[in-house]
This record gives sequence, structure tokens and C-alpha cells, in this order.
Amino acid sequence: MPKIPFDDDGRYEIEEPPELSEAAKQALARQRKLDDGNFITERTLAFQRDMAAEFARAKAAGDTGDPMFVKDLMKLASEMRTEHLSDIPRGPGGRLVSPDAIEDARANMDGSMERFQTAALHRLNLERHEKGFANIGAAGVEIAAAAKRSAKGLSGLLITVDDLMGQFEGVFADVEAAEQRARLRAGAVTAAVDGLIERGNTGEARELIQKSGFDAELGPGAARLLLGRIDMSEKDNALLAAEQAAEARRAGVADIRFRVAKGQLFPAELDAALAQGTIGAGQHARLLARIEKRDEDRAKRIEGMVRVNDKLANDGKPDPDDPADRAAVDASFDGLSATLAEHPPEDRALIEDDYVAETGMLPAALSDSLTAGMLSEDPAAQVAAAGRLVAFDDADPALVVRLPADTLTRARTITAYAYPGLTPARIVQLAAEKMAQVDGEKAELEGKEGIDRASTPSGTPQQPAAGGSGTQTQVSHAAGKPGAKQAQPLADPLPQSPVAWSYRNEIAKAEQSKNYQALSPSGEAWGRYQLTPIARRDIGLERLDGSLTGKYGVNTKKEFLNDPVAQEQAFADVMKRNEEQLRDKNNNTVQYIGQQIDGVKAKFKISLSGLLAAAHRRGAGAVRQYLDHQKANKWISNPKTFPAGPRIFKSIETRLRTFENISHAP
Repeated sequence: MPKIPFDDDGRYEIEEPPELSEAAKQALARQRKLDDGNFITERTLAFQRDMAAEFARAKAAGDTGDPMFVKDLMKLASEMRTEHLSDIPRGPGGRLVSPDAIEDARANMDGSMERFQTAALHRLNLERHEKGFANIGAAGVEIAAAAKRSAKGLSGLLITVDDLMGQFEGVFADVEAAEQRARLRAGAVTAAVDGLIERGNTGEARELIQKSGFDAELGPGAARLLLGRIDMSEKDNALLAAEQAAEARRAGVADIRFRVAKGQLFPAELDAALAQGTIGAGQHARLLARIEKRDEDRAKRIEGMVRVNDKLANDGKPDPDDPADRAAVDASFDGLSATLAEHPPEDRALIEDDYVAETGMLPAALSDSLTAGMLSEDPAAQVAAAGRLVAFDDADPALVVRLPADTLTRARTITAYAYPGLTPARIVQLAAEKMAQVDGEKAELEGKEGIDRASTPSGTPQQPAAGGSGTQTQVSHAAGKPGAKQAQPLADPLPQSPVAWSYRNEIAKAEQSKNYQALSPSGEAWGRYQLTPIARRDIGLERLDGSLTGKYGVNTKKEFLNDPVAQEQAFADVMKRNEEQLRDKNNNTVQYIGQQIDGVKAKFKISLSGLLAAAHRRGAGAVRQYLDHQKANKWISNPKTFPAGPRIFKSIETRLRTFENISHAP
């Protein structure tokens, strides 16, 4: 930087320009004025930017709360001002700015310093104020917590409040300091009262407010509010005590009832409970009667077990026709049931069944339990009870001779539909539908017989209805036994199917599928009717990616294979879809119904049942191609004229011929 020259009087040296014209002098004066203005503006703004940057840095660093912050900031500002005024630039032609410009810049900087000093003081006071509030708030929480724990030190805590506020003298205005002090003292008193209320010392809390002079700290409104809370707490405590006493009595009664039921309570203990007021006289009488009945039943069970054991020990069995033996078996079974209460249901059933087999009698309690299972709303309970009743009947019909006939009939119907993999709900549903169908057929038959009897002359002997003696037809239950695999099911899983059961059986034989779990060698054709992926997608059972849609209630291949009803529903839809395609105007294969074909093995006529069977095997389109070919060859079948892959046409012809006279309609 060039050194600033001074003359002997301490003034800036200004080079005198040569003698100029008046116009040039005016222009030079304007230039000097412009240079002075630029200098003042530039240096003032630069100083303000540096001061603002330092102030922002101090705020970010947290220095603005330091009591020395204002003093340090002003010292730094003086240094910045000297630096900004020490470098005086030259103007055009070597001229210097005027001393007035330098003084004006200094005055501007001094004004900026005053403003920054005011802002720094404000910031310092603000932070001290905020810290004071934070410290007072934290201290107030601790004081209130201490007061709530124990009200005995409340006076000392209030002195602590006064000492705390003294530490912030000068930070808050007098009014504000008084408000803070009152708030802290009221908070301490309120916390002490709350603590006493929570601990149930409502009398001490009331005395603290009314007699210790602390109501002045709270103010009349807050004091009334706390007194109201004390009143409510005393009422709540009284109600709670009454509820606890009632709950204790209920628990005592429940324990007595439980011990009576378990046979663990004796009359002397019952008398003690009456004396203590745990139970009333009426309850005592009823429970005592139960204890006496329990003792009586226990004696009968012991007597029954002795009698039954004596019979079995002598290689004999109780006599079902002997009332004493039957009562002994029932009593002995009651004792056995009590010991089996904690066993799993499966183990309990096995032990009970062994008892029936050993004694040769069905105890009344077990008969009632199984009958209740048949009437249960739980399908699993119905299926389990039905299976056991049928097993008893198969072992010895005399065991279930006392059961209602309709109960045993329903049990056999349920068991007949107990296919492996079928849910209990579906089994019970199918059994109900079958029984409804049987009842309907029986009612229809009785109606026809009534008409026949009305039209038959008097004295004419009545002939039995077709089918035999007129006894109720029973459904075979062999197919329902777990693990049984049969070439064909003995009962129709879907009696309401629009496709005849006999026709479905023949389709299954033609598909060479022995059961509902059958799969083709490639694994693509599923179930009893060997539904292919195309067929499954055509009826909306399967998506293009191979996943199942959930139709018919099945979501996986395994579920489909284990659900006969779903397969029957799917096959019915396949048959419906095949008939729609055969009747479609673009196919119209049904126009050939009744046409005779001179087949490879024999002559046959085209029937709708045959067309449906062939379409199920090869598709409606292939069937139409076969018939168009035969028409072109004058309805004479010659394998040599069949197109490439003659096996397709041969299989279509076989289906048309073998299903010619098998009706698909029920």
C-alpha cells in the first residue's frame, strides 16, 4: 500500500493540478465528489459486512451469552474500523479522497458499531432470560417432585424457591420475577397435596391447605379446586374399599364353589365360611346339599367299581338287562371320567372305547355325550361322535340299541361322507343334503303309495314298493374309513350334480383314474376326471400362471385332490362348458346327433352323451374335425384316411361309441 503523505500541518497533500479552464475545474470538482461518495459507501458497507459476519459467527458458536461478548465485539469493531480507514486509495490523476469523505465514513462506521452494540446487548439479555427460564423450570420440577414425595419438608422447599429466584436478580423484571416466584411456590404446595391424596392421607392434605397458611400460596381458586379433589378422593376411597370387600367375598365364594366341585371342601369348612359371612345361609344350604350328593355319588362309584371288577375278575361281563349291573357300569364310568378329565380328547376317547369293549355296555353318560356331540353346532364334534357311534354299532348293535334310530342313521350318513382330506364342515353339509334327498324321495314314495291305495279296490293285496321290504335305506360307510382307497366311491359326494352319478363313474373308468387323488403320468391332469390345465382354466379354476383362483373353495393342487366335492363341481362345469361349445354356432356339432357311423369296431349312433364324453377327452374342436372327416368319407370310419396322429380320432370314436347309450342326465 502506498504511504499516505502529510504536510507540516498534518493535512493530506493534494497535488495542485495545472491551471485549468473554468469548465475543467467544474468537471474535476464533480469527479472528486463522486470519488468521495464511492469511498464512503464502499468502506461503510464493507465494515458492516465484517461486523455482521462476526456477530453471526458468535451466535453460531454460542458466544452471545458470554457476559464479555459485548465488550469483545466492540474491541474487534474498533480494530476493523481502523483497518478499513487506513488504506486510502488514489483517484484518477493521482488525486486523494477528501478528508471530509474519510470523516463521513468514520461517522457511518461509528453508527454501525452502536447498532451492533445494541443488538449484542439485546442478544445477551435474551439468552440470559431464556437460560433463567430453563433453570427455573428444571428446578421447579425437582422441587415439586420432592414436595410430592413428602409434605413434611414443604417449608424448606419454599425457602429454596426464594433462594433460587435471588440468583436471577437483574435477569427478570420485578413483576416477572414475582410471577415466577409465586408459580414455583404454588406448584410445590399443589404437588405436596397431590402426594398426600395419592397416598390416601386426605385428612393431612386438607389440614395442609386450611390450617398451615399455604392457602395463601395457592390462591382461593386453586385452594377450592384442591379441596374438591380431596372430597372426591375420599368418596373414591370409600367406594374402592367397598368394592375390594365385595371382590374378596366373590373370590371367597368362587373358591368355595370350586373346591366343592373338586370334592376338596368338607362341611366343617362350609360352616366356618358361613360364620365369617363369606356365604349366606341359602348358599350354605345349597353347597352342603352338593357336598352330601357328592359323597353319595362317590360311594355309588366305589360300589359300582367293586361290582364291575368282581364281574370281570370272574371272566364275566355285566348283564345289560340287570338294572344293578347297568347302574354299577354307569357309576364306575363316572369315576373313570373324573380321572380322565385332564387327558387329551384323543386319549380319553380311546380309554372310554376300551371300557365299553371290556364291559360290553355303553354307559349312559357316554351315550349322552355322543348324542350331544351329534347335536353340536361344531362339525368336528359331529363327525367324531358319528364315527364312534358307528364303530360301536359295527362291534355290537346291542351297544346302541337304546339310541334313537334317527341318530344312528344320521351318524352313518355322516361317516359315509368322511372322505380323507374333506373338512368336517363339508362332510356334515353333504350328509345333511343326502338325508334331505332321502327324506324327499321317501315322502314322494309315500305320496304315490297313498294314491295307489286310494285307487286300489278294497280287498286287493298291497305290493311292497320297488326296492324291497320298505325299511329305511342306509348309506354304506366303508368309504369313510381313514386310509381306504376304492376304485369308485360308494356314495355320491355331490348328489345335486347335474351330471348322473353313473355317467361320472364311467368317465372316471375311461380316464383310468381310481380315486380323487389320481394324477396323470405327466402330473398335468388332476383328479378323478383328469382335468387338464386347459379345462381348469376354461372353467375359471386356474390362472395362466398355474395358480388356483380359489373357486370351489380350493386354493392349491393338494386341496383340490383332497376335496371330492370340489372335483365334482368342477366336472359339472366342464361338462356345461363342453356342451356350450358343442352347440356354439361356429361349431354346431350337435347337428350330427342321431347320425350313424360305420366305426372301426362297430356301428354306432352319435348321441349328446357321447359327444360330451369325447369333448372331455379331446376338446369340442377336435370332435368337430373328426365328424367333418367322417362326413366327407360318407360316415365310414377308415383309420388309413385319418390325418396325421390318428390316435386322436380313434380315441374320439371310442368315446362316441362307448358312451352312446349312457345318459349324462340324472
